[in-house]
Order: sequence, then structure tokens, then C-alpha cells
Amino acid sequence: MKNDLASIFELSDDLDTKSTALLLNAIAAHSLESFDYIKFKRSIGAMLQMQMDEKTALKSTLATAATMGVTQDKLIQTVKHYRKVLDDEKRLFDQALTNQMEKRVASRVQEAEYIKKKIEEYDQKIKEFKAKMVEMKAKLDASGDDIEVEKSKIIETKDRFGQAYSAMIGTLEKDIQLISNQ
Repeated sequence: MKNDLASIFELSDDLDTKSTALLLNAIAAHSLESFDYIKFKRSIGAMLQMQMDEKTALKSTLATAATMGVTQDKLIQTVKHYRKVLDDEKRLFDQALTNQMEKRVASRVQEAEYIKKKIEEYDQKIKEFKAKMVEMKAKLDASGDDIEVEKSKIIETKDRFGQAYSAMIGTLEKDIQLISNQ
């Protein structure tokens, strides 16, 4: 079903596969039983495969939906349902991202601050603690590199997710306009 959903959203191959799979799984998990946006898009896709032009496929699908009591407004509500599913998934992702940032970066920043304080103490007692100060400076240098590496990984994940999210939202918005203009 995920491949089917991916074709509905017209996703490009350059999007992050993990982010895309996460979003598609959320859509699949919250699919509606009745005739909805997903079934609407599948119907249009089936008609397009029969060499029907897009405008005719759209009108035909809307007409079929109408026989089942599905109005344009109801159809747009199902699009909004899937938009909410994606928005909820983004909120959960953002929360997890914040937690990871706190866990992986903030703790290292805290460690770096602790080390800096220790270095200041050792500078005051340099004769006694000279050996310890060299060791702590080495730890400080290593933690700075680790912080940048972890930040970079998290930002890259965020960017890939954002690209997948934006692509899917773009399709939803385009389809809302397409449906609304009928």
C-alpha cells in the first residue's frame, strides 16, 4: 500500500526514504473506510492509466463519488484529515527531534561547560593541577567536535524530513485547488 500511496503523492526519488516511509505509514494507519481522498486519487490514477485525460478523469471520479453521497466539501474534508495526519506526524517528529537535540547535544554542551569551569579552577592552582588541566583541555576539544557532528546529523535529518513533508503538503494543496475549482 505504501508504494500505492507514494504514487498518489507523486513523490520524487530524491526524498529521504525513511522520512517518506514514516509519513506514508502515518497516512496508511489513519486511512478512512469511506470514499476519501486516497480512494479518489486511486480512481483518477486508474482512469489516467486508461489514457483518459486528467480533466475528464477528475470529473468522472467526482461524478462517481457524488453517486455515493460524497460532495466536493466532504472530499476536501478528507484531504484536510490527511493534512492533519501529516501535521500530527510532523509535530511528533519535531518533538522527537527536540528530545534528541537535548539528549545528544545539550548534554555535551553541559559537559563542555563543566570542563571549562574545571579548567578555570586548575588555572588558579596551576602548579598542583598542571597534569589534570592538560587532560581536561583534550576532553574539551573532543567534545566540541562531537557537538558539531551531532548537530549536523540532526539538521540533515530535519531537512530530509522537511523536503518529504513539503512535497506531500504541496500535492495536498494542489489537489485541494484542483478539487475546489470543479
